[in-house]
Amino acid sequence: MKTTLLSTTLLFCALSADLMAQSCRDSITATTPDRDFEVLDDGTAVHRPTGWVWMRCSLGQEWTGSTCTGAASVYTWTEALDVAEGETFAGHGDWKLPTNDQLLTLLEKRCTVPSINRTVFPNTASGSYWTATPFANDSGYSWGIAFDFGTVNFGYYDNDRFHVRLVSQHTRPR
Repeated sequence: MKTTLLSTTLLFCALSADLMAQSCRDSITATTPDRDFEVLDDGTAVHRPTGWVWMRCSLGQEWTGSTCTGAASVYTWTEALDVAEGETFAGHGDWKLPTNDQLLTLLEKRCTVPSINRTVFPNTASGSYWTATPFANDSGYSWGIAFDFGTVNFGYYDNDRFHVRLVSQHTRPR
């Protein structure tokens, strides 16, 4: 019951969020300003404060050279770990599911629907994204970040289906 209720709530939030346009409060200082990223032509972006290299598109989308097209795929947590392990993109073969702390660095706290820098990460789905961080209180769950309203949540490994954005284990000097 707990899983079904959580899944239904997350699905409702994701569907509702997709119908709304991004809203940002200019009176609040940006937490992920454009200057914090080195945007590369290969569909990746380097987060300058950390040196982490991110895919600009969610898995399932295609980088066209200027934007992300198509629908972001959803995966169970186990599927997300597996797909990350075999992913090759932009000359990197070392992609991984980000930790909770890594994915939180992309959260744009002054915006909603989605709560991410859309210049750097265009056409980001508003729903939840998996992290590699397990939920300590229950071994069947893992943490996620919902980029609709910028909330931290969790999902059941084998039932819930979230989006995926990968980070390279290769970092660039800051």
